Amino acid sequence: MTTRDDHRVWDVPPLVPLLVLRSTHVFPLGVTAAQVTDPANVAALRALSAKNPVVVVVRAEAPNTPPAGFAGGVGVAAGVVDRMYLKDDAVQVTLLGKRRVQIDAVKPRSGGWARASVRCSSPRSRAPSSSAASTPCSGSPAPSPPSSPR
Repeated sequence: MTTRDDHRVWDVPPLVPLLVLRSTHVFPLGVTAAQVTDPANVAALRALSAKNPVVVVVRAEAPNTPPAGFAGGVGVAAGVVDRMYLKDDAVQVTLLGKRRVQIDAVKPRSGGWARASVRCSSPRSRAPSSSAASTPCSGSPAPSPPSSPR
């Protein structure tokens, strides 16, 4: 039997492609399918390694939000479970959300896509930028909230 924390044991590289979605949310421990048509996002998906395809997903509140605008925010590290390349340079992608991450910086890449420098955040954190709220993203589960006495 697995627990929720078993699913959170997952390595998140410190620098991963940023995937900006306009109308779809990706939640930790959730599976989401989305069609990606933005040229920068399609380029980011094409550049993923086959061995460990990981992206950081954010949702744009306004159209044409520059990637640098997501620095300092929170995203969801997600594994790319499947990609299907469609006509007209669209990609149908299935994402498995793993954990929330703090986005420290966004670095543009050639081809129009960007990479995010990330660190893991506690799932119960109210202040993701504090050092006490961040945990390494290297194989250790996120801290569990304290259990309440019964």
